[in-house]
Amino acid sequence: MTGSELLWAGGRKIGEFCFEAAAGDLELERLGALLFQGMTGTESLAFAKTLATDDWDTIKMRQDAIGDLLRSPGLTEALGRLLTLVEEIEVYSKGVKDNALGLEVDAFDALTDSIKKAVFNFESYISKQATDVLEELGANNRYAYFLRGVLFKYELLKRYAEAMKLLCDTFSQISVQSDALRLLKAWAEAKYIQDNVDGIRAKLSETDTWWKGLGAFAIDVFMDARMMIRSLEVAEIRPRPYEKNGMLDGKPQELRDGIASLLRYPQSGLGSWYQEYILNEVGYEDRKELLRLRGDVFKWKCTGHDELVSMKDALIFYLSAVRMAVRFSERGVPVCAPERSDIAVFDITDAYLPEMALHGAELPVANNCYLRAEGYVNLITGPNSSGKTCYIMLAGQLLWLTQLGCLLPCRTAAIRPCDCLLTLFAAGESAEGEDSRMGMEVIRLGEITGRMTSHSLLLLNEPMTATSANEGIQICIELVSELIARKVSAMMVTHFGDIYELLTGRLAQDGLADRLTSLVMATAGDGELSYLYKIIEAPPLRSSYARAVIGRLGVTLGDMLKRMDSLGMDARPHDRAWDLIKRGEVL
Repeated sequence: MTGSELLWAGGRKIGEFCFEAAAGDLELERLGALLFQGMTGTESLAFAKTLATDDWDTIKMRQDAIGDLLRSPGLTEALGRLLTLVEEIEVYSKGVKDNALGLEVDAFDALTDSIKKAVFNFESYISKQATDVLEELGANNRYAYFLRGVLFKYELLKRYAEAMKLLCDTFSQISVQSDALRLLKAWAEAKYIQDNVDGIRAKLSETDTWWKGLGAFAIDVFMDARMMIRSLEVAEIRPRPYEKNGMLDGKPQELRDGIASLLRYPQSGLGSWYQEYILNEVGYEDRKELLRLRGDVFKWKCTGHDELVSMKDALIFYLSAVRMAVRFSERGVPVCAPERSDIAVFDITDAYLPEMALHGAELPVANNCYLRAEGYVNLITGPNSSGKTCYIMLAGQLLWLTQLGCLLPCRTAAIRPCDCLLTLFAAGESAEGEDSRMGMEVIRLGEITGRMTSHSLLLLNEPMTATSANEGIQICIELVSELIARKVSAMMVTHFGDIYELLTGRLAQDGLADRLTSLVMATAGDGELSYLYKIIEAPPLRSSYARAVIGRLGVTLGDMLKRMDSLGMDARPHDRAWDLIKRGEVL
């Protein structure tokens, strides 16, 4: 079994979900770093790309496994310990493979090298060519390979036996229902018997009675009158590290640690030559015990360690998804496993923006999200800073989490997976200065329309505001009409309230008026604007939000009239339009 069988229905990667082009607009790097803690934003997106899918069977399999883990904290804790062991097994397994050459050392090699070493020691005292001999001996570092290979194999067996024992003991006490975890349980029980893990553990216990490890070694350095190193010899090998004793005693701990770490293995560059030579000497001096240790550990064939290593990504994903769900619950945010929808891209109730739900001083306002699939558009209007952009980011982030297989911070959710998540947020000018903001948006729109399908989701945030209002409105109307005609569902944030009425009339001629829905970010107050951050279904408001926003800054219509009078400006008080302004019906 491999890790693919824990992550993908059927055991192989299926389905598609392209989200990279939307990652920046939807701040998926930040969300990914919150989900996969310990990874940077870039690393988390690269990892998520390997997981993303529109295959519902795979999504459901992952949801079920996460549910199992949430119901069994003991199993979650065990898998956390297992991940640590798997990461160590990966290191030791690579170490065994990289040092395989040294594992062929035998008694004849030891005899030959003893003679060579005796000759070397003799020549180093009577010959000026001692340095050349030292280099020649250092060129053959098979005992360094031998030392590392044996120790890596020993540690590999210890970690593997511990991991398998942990898995089998945990599963013997906990009932699991999900396909992924039942598969892992069956594999662990079968592999435990096949690799005779009880036998490995018994042998390791016996080995531990005489093998005390290699904790430290002392080196004698022989130098000539010119202070050049002539030879390096192992003076002592100890199972425990030396106690600190020297000029650093009594100094601050951080100073002692800093000095001690200067010669930490492994080194690179010029220091690596001495490192290999010294390790070669240690391996030679300790060869008898190492040969005995090799005899104890190398007859055991642990066939499952590579399969365990292949499960690392699956363990990282499941543990990350569970921990995020737990963090939501601890903040008082409901968590649910989305169901599959056949008619809506998403139908979500009481959803919370993930980052604000996890780290905000207060919980954000929960909102519902609904968008029909295949050619429906939500038009979202409201004042500046009222939450419009956050609302479409919420929709995109929840879709992304769903198609990774995670649970969502909401009351209920039904999702239809998409093949592509596309966004167009207000762009700046090109870095080279060749294209204006308007030009960049047109280029981006061309890319989007070339990639989108009836199974894609498009999120637009205030498009076409870099041109005149009349041109912007007309372009947006044409864009929405094309989306509906091509059965692409979308959400568009805009300040062009006239779009809704114009589009409704145009779509009604083709019997498609129901495909456009107007959503408004609710506000309260008369003159003094209060944001509710709550989405409601309603036509765009006729009165401008600008006057209310200005009012929050302390500027009123009365103030403006007085200022005009003081400047001697003709306010034309008998004009009917002025009455409309006073009543707030325009402006």
